[in-house]
Amino acid sequence: MLAAAAMLMIRTITRRLAASSEPATYDLIGLAGITTEATTATYGEVKLSHPREINKRLAFSTDPLPAGCPSS
Repeated sequence: MLAAAAMLMIRTITRRLAASSEPATYDLIGLAGITTEATTATYGEVKLSHPREINKRLAFSTDPLPAGCPSS
C-alpha cells in the first residue's frame, strides 16, 4: 500500500515537472563564437556565447578556419 502511494506521488510530481518545463529555443544565427576545432566545409566545432547558455555546436565554413578563431 505504501509503495503504491509513493509511486502515485512520484508520477504526479514527474508529470507536473514535465508540464512546467518547456524547451526554450534560441536563434543562433549571427551569434559570436570561437572555433574550438579547425573548421572546414565538412566538419568543425564552435563555442557560442548566448545570454542564457554557452554551447558547443557543430559548424561548417566555406573557408577553412583554424582553432581559436573568433567567428560571427
